Amino acid sequence: MWVKKISWIHLILATIISLSLSNCGFKPIGDKTIEVQQFLTLVKINEPKSKNGFIITEHLNRLLGNPQGDKYLLTVSTNILTTTAVITKENQTTRYILNSTTNYSIKNLHNEKIIHNGVIFGTSSYSSNINTTSYSSKVSRENSIARLSKFTAEKILVDIEINSAEWLNKDEIKTISN
Repeated sequence: MWVKKISWIHLILATIISLSLSNCGFKPIGDKTIEVQQFLTLVKINEPKSKNGFIITEHLNRLLGNPQGDKYLLTVSTNILTTTAVITKENQTTRYILNSTTNYSIKNLHNEKIIHNGVIFGTSSYSSNINTTSYSSKVSRENSIARLSKFTAEKILVDIEINSAEWLNKDEIKTISN
């Protein structure tokens, strides 16, 4: 008997909670994805100026595909700083940390206005063991930079998708797509 009371209490409580939260103003992210996807097809990515920029641009091209227009220009510049993380008693560094700061901006090519800019921070690390050669350390560093650059490209895209409601004029996208 008390089991039926608990289940009824749970049912009533769940109903009250769902009714109170149904009008909280929550909007799913999926509502704005159509406009963002239409916008992203109009973005051309600027030519990279460094090796790291090339890796970021290459990964962004894979994620976005070929643009259908050239109304907007995405410009990316990145800076990677290397710091030591682990130093042995013999004063030899065995682990390095890579910290990247990437600035990006989206410019409307028709009126030359920057409509959005942002900064992405990332961290990666690699090992350089005492017994390894300089070649293996160099390969570890290059792999770490590639991981960091791909992570940065994904973060740029996510940042654009999440924050686009603040700066993207939906009417402009609708008139472009018509």
